[in-house]
Amino acid sequence: MPSATWRGDDPGFQTQAVGNYPAKSDVADKDNIYLTDEGWVYRHFKSLDKSQYWDEIIWAGDVTNPPVANDPVDAINDPTPEFLVGDGFQFVSGDYPAVDATIGAATITAATHGDTATAIPFTVAVAGTLANNNTFAWSVTGPGTAVISAATGTFTGNTPAQANTNITFPTEGQYQVTCLIKATAASASGSIATQGFGAEANVANDTIGTVTVAGQATPQVGSVIVYSASHTGTAPQGDITYTWTATPNSGVTIAAGDAKNETKVTFTTAASVTSTGIKCVLTDGSASDSGANDTLTVVPHFVIGTPTITGPSTSTAASASTNFTVASYTGASNPAANDLTYQWSATPSAGVTFSAATAATTTVTVGSAGSTDIKCVVSSAKSEPGTGTSTAITLTAS
Repeated sequence: MPSATWRGDDPGFQTQAVGNYPAKSDVADKDNIYLTDEGWVYRHFKSLDKSQYWDEIIWAGDVTNPPVANDPVDAINDPTPEFLVGDGFQFVSGDYPAVDATIGAATITAATHGDTATAIPFTVAVAGTLANNNTFAWSVTGPGTAVISAATGTFTGNTPAQANTNITFPTEGQYQVTCLIKATAASASGSIATQGFGAEANVANDTIGTVTVAGQATPQVGSVIVYSASHTGTAPQGDITYTWTATPNSGVTIAAGDAKNETKVTFTTAASVTSTGIKCVLTDGSASDSGANDTLTVVPHFVIGTPTITGPSTSTAASASTNFTVASYTGASNPAANDLTYQWSATPSAGVTFSAATAATTTVTVGSAGSTDIKCVVSSAKSEPGTGTSTAITLTAS
């Protein structure tokens, strides 16, 4: 008994045929391919009315007793077989339906397999632009008559979601889903999207399960922080789409991570130093709980670093020295905290006064001759740690 890879799953014939047979050819149309009890067959039509033809076995094999996944299988001499490969247009002559220049190429997004008892969501996107009165039409070929929730419709503008539909496949087997998008219902051609679907009975849907976002809870402003999302369900990571957001998002940049389930977040401004929710939504078209998410609440912080002060090393007793100032920081965040406070001090402190003891710049007056160490402590409620202390400058008064 052959395996279901007669169809389109690594490296099934359909996968190879769709790649090898052009949509339009002087000698072959990939829609003229069907599965028989002797293997895959290409039908060469010799007349425009299709009354004359000859069949060519292009991939031989005994499929007289196929697994369900290979249905339907026609007799090799069937006059009206069910053609199974292609884009939905069996080209014989005349103008081949091409991609509409304005609409662009169409692409279907959906699960590739699922349960016959479940309505499967299908969406379509276009590379170009949709316009008012563009139309869509879904169709399905396969071993049974599928139920399409919204088989046809008209767009009211560039609104591809209006073509979203659900398809229920009535019996096990391989199906081909096609969506044709045209400029108007009367248009002779349009943009075509196709996708294969394998229907099975009593299939357990994938699940995403519980989502957990992990990463630093107190990230440093200006640094690139990596956050990751994990899930407990059965959905393969390769099938999942990860969508990251930050709330609020002012001063926050989000970039792709090195792994599919990671993101790189940078808090870039003082405005971003607030309680922020880093959220990841996991979606998978074949998962029963698609859209599962988690949010990690983080509080960004600044780093003051070590302040460096400048000022004179000598002065005259009882006279104001030139300015002392906080000139720079070592190891500080970039950008810097916007709530810095300053506290100047002297050791020994007797007889020493500051013109502005809580400003970034001050002048110092020493009452009597001797040496005094001058330093400044810089603080910030938004920083971690909350203070930084400068190295002292020794001021000698004479």
